[in-house]
Amino acid sequence: MREASGVGPVVRGPWLTGLRFSLVDTDPVDTSPEALGERIIGILGPGASRGLLDALTRSDEDRAELIARLHLRADGEWLAELLMDIESDSDGVVRLSLIGALLEALPPDTA
Repeated sequence: MREASGVGPVVRGPWLTGLRFSLVDTDPVDTSPEALGERIIGILGPGASRGLLDALTRSDEDRAELIARLHLRADGEWLAELLMDIESDSDGVVRLSLIGALLEALPPDTA
Protein backbone atom coordinates (compact mmCIF):
# COMPACT_ATOMS: atom_id res chain seq x y z
CA MET A 1 0.00 0.00 0.00
CA ARG A 2 1.19 3.49 -0.73
CA GLU A 3 -0.03 6.90 0.36
CA ALA A 4 -1.71 9.22 -2.14
CA SER A 5 -1.16 12.88 -1.40
CA GLY A 6 -3.78 13.97 1.11
CA VAL A 7 -6.05 10.99 0.44
CA GLY A 8 -4.64 8.17 2.54
CA PRO A 9 -3.57 4.69 1.55
CA VAL A 10 -4.12 3.54 -2.02
CA VAL A 11 -5.16 -0.10 -2.10
CA ARG A 12 -4.62 -2.16 -5.21
CA GLY A 13 -5.40 -5.76 -5.93
CA PRO A 14 -7.12 -8.17 -8.31
CA TRP A 15 -10.51 -7.51 -6.70
CA LEU A 16 -10.30 -3.90 -7.95
CA THR A 17 -10.44 -5.05 -11.57
CA GLY A 18 -13.55 -7.11 -10.85
CA LEU A 19 -15.20 -4.21 -9.07
CA ARG A 20 -14.40 -1.83 -11.89
CA PHE A 21 -15.81 -4.34 -14.39
CA SER A 22 -19.03 -4.79 -12.42
CA LEU A 23 -19.56 -1.02 -12.16
CA VAL A 24 -18.97 -0.45 -15.86
CA ASP A 25 -20.71 -3.52 -17.22
CA THR A 26 -24.20 -2.86 -15.89
CA ASP A 27 -27.44 -2.78 -17.83
CA PRO A 28 -28.56 0.74 -18.67
CA VAL A 29 -31.51 2.05 -16.69
CA ASP A 30 -34.70 2.48 -18.69
CA THR A 31 -35.68 6.13 -18.18
CA SER A 32 -38.99 5.97 -20.05
CA PRO A 33 -42.07 7.21 -18.15
CA GLU A 34 -43.54 3.70 -18.15
CA ALA A 35 -40.41 2.24 -16.56
CA LEU A 36 -40.28 5.04 -13.98
CA GLY A 37 -43.91 4.42 -13.01
CA GLU A 38 -43.31 0.67 -12.75
CA ARG A 39 -40.24 1.24 -10.53
CA ILE A 40 -42.22 3.53 -8.22
CA ILE A 41 -45.06 0.99 -7.98
CA GLY A 42 -42.54 -1.78 -7.36
CA ILE A 43 -41.07 0.14 -4.43
CA LEU A 44 -44.20 1.68 -2.90
CA GLY A 45 -46.87 -0.78 -3.99
CA PRO A 46 -50.05 0.19 -5.85
CA GLY A 47 -51.87 1.74 -2.87
CA ALA A 48 -49.07 4.04 -1.80
CA SER A 49 -48.37 4.90 -5.44
CA ARG A 50 -51.98 6.04 -5.82
CA GLY A 51 -51.51 8.11 -2.65
CA LEU A 52 -48.42 9.72 -4.17
CA LEU A 53 -50.35 10.41 -7.37
CA ASP A 54 -53.13 12.01 -5.31
CA ALA A 55 -50.61 14.21 -3.49
CA LEU A 56 -48.93 15.26 -6.74
CA THR A 57 -52.23 16.25 -8.37
CA ARG A 58 -53.48 18.44 -5.52
CA SER A 59 -53.48 22.22 -5.76
CA ASP A 60 -50.34 24.17 -4.84
CA GLU A 61 -51.87 25.14 -1.49
CA ASP A 62 -52.96 21.58 -0.67
CA ARG A 63 -49.50 20.22 -1.52
CA ALA A 64 -47.87 22.85 0.72
CA GLU A 65 -50.21 21.96 3.62
CA LEU A 66 -49.53 18.25 3.11
CA ILE A 67 -45.77 18.82 3.15
CA ALA A 68 -46.08 20.87 6.36
CA ARG A 69 -48.12 18.13 8.05
CA LEU A 70 -45.73 15.39 6.92
CA HIS A 71 -42.72 17.37 8.09
CA LEU A 72 -44.12 17.43 11.64
CA ARG A 73 -44.30 13.63 11.77
CA ALA A 74 -41.16 11.63 12.48
CA ASP A 75 -42.29 8.90 10.08
CA GLY A 76 -43.28 11.39 7.37
CA GLU A 77 -40.28 13.67 7.30
CA TRP A 78 -38.56 11.70 4.50
CA LEU A 79 -41.67 12.02 2.33
CA ALA A 80 -41.93 15.74 3.08
CA GLU A 81 -38.30 16.14 1.99
CA LEU A 82 -38.99 14.20 -1.22
CA LEU A 83 -42.04 16.31 -2.01
CA MET A 84 -40.08 19.51 -1.29
CA ASP A 85 -37.41 18.37 -3.75
CA ILE A 86 -40.11 17.80 -6.37
CA GLU A 87 -41.64 21.21 -5.64
CA SER A 88 -38.25 22.93 -5.94
CA ASP A 89 -38.39 22.34 -9.71
CA SER A 90 -39.69 25.81 -10.65
CA ASP A 91 -41.26 24.85 -13.97
CA GLY A 92 -43.02 21.75 -12.57
CA VAL A 93 -41.56 19.33 -15.10
CA VAL A 94 -40.52 16.79 -12.45
CA ARG A 95 -43.98 16.75 -10.84
CA LEU A 96 -45.74 16.50 -14.20
CA SER A 97 -43.38 13.74 -15.32
CA LEU A 98 -44.09 11.75 -12.16
CA ILE A 99 -47.84 12.23 -12.61
CA GLY A 100 -47.63 11.01 -16.21
CA ALA A 101 -45.45 8.04 -15.27
CA LEU A 102 -47.82 6.95 -12.51
CA LEU A 103 -50.91 7.40 -14.69
CA GLU A 104 -49.29 5.24 -17.38
CA ALA A 105 -48.20 2.49 -15.04
CA LEU A 106 -51.02 2.22 -12.51
CA PRO A 107 -53.85 -0.13 -13.44
CA PRO A 108 -57.30 1.50 -13.55
CA ASP A 109 -58.77 2.02 -10.09
CA THR A 110 -61.69 -0.39 -9.71
CA ALA A 111 -62.62 0.65 -6.17
